[in-house]
Amino acid sequence: MKINMTLGQRSLLNGYINIDPTYNDDGILSKENISLDIKRADVRNLDELADDAECTEIIVNSVYDFLNLEDSVNSIKHLSKKLRHKGKIVLIGSDARELCRKFVEGSINIIDFNQEIHGSFEESWDVKMSHFTMESMSELLESLGLKVTKKRLDNYNYLVEAVRP
Repeated sequence: MKINMTLGQRSLLNGYINIDPTYNDDGILSKENISLDIKRADVRNLDELADDAECTEIIVNSVYDFLNLEDSVNSIKHLSKKLRHKGKIVLIGSDARELCRKFVEGSINIIDFNQEIHGSFEESWDVKMSHFTMESMSELLESLGLKVTKKRLDNYNYLVEAVRP
């Protein structure tokens, strides 16, 4: 089983169960999303969708910025148990250190900085409540017994990939 977690129906993927806690199943999907498997679920607990050691891949794209820190950490712990041996987890989010560095060096203005730190508030869920860095996310995954295989920064967004041994 492959799982892709996202918000606001962004970055949906074919061949994955796409989980979006903001998804409104009103029967209206865009032409691009009509064939995709999209489910509304609580990203903090996927017991109804996946058994322990069932997933070969889990992608979490910019979800943890929108949960409080304790819920984010607990969710990551929960997801690590869903991975099969040799299963992969990919976490994508805003790197707080890089974002602050870009602001201090003048690469982003105060308006964009505030939106990246706090959210845009365009949707009821679009309020950022916690932040990680690439290194803090890597350390968390390693503390759960996962082996970090990839760390990337793109502007002020991190991607951390880890495998369950």
